[in-house]
Amino acid sequence: KKVIAISENTKRDLIEHAKLSPEQVDVVYYGVNPSFRALPKDERQARRKALFAHYKLPETAKVMFHVGTGTRYKNTPAILRA
Repeated sequence: KKVIAISENTKRDLIEHAKLSPEQVDVVYYGVNPSFRALPKDERQARRKALFAHYKLPETAKVMFHVGTGTRYKNTPAILRA
């Protein structure tokens, strides 16, 4: 049997906890939808300006985008400190 893991860490966990052999586990990373593409610079700047205006942020503000949960599992406090 084969198992698909989403990361090397998940693969290690499966080997350790599910007692699978390394040969049984393949890592297949998430794909990216083609709609996530780089925008032309002028469109990117216009969207940024509109977003900052919507949230009443100064144009010089630095913004971080973090995808995850609010739990400590992904160490959100460390991301915020960074």
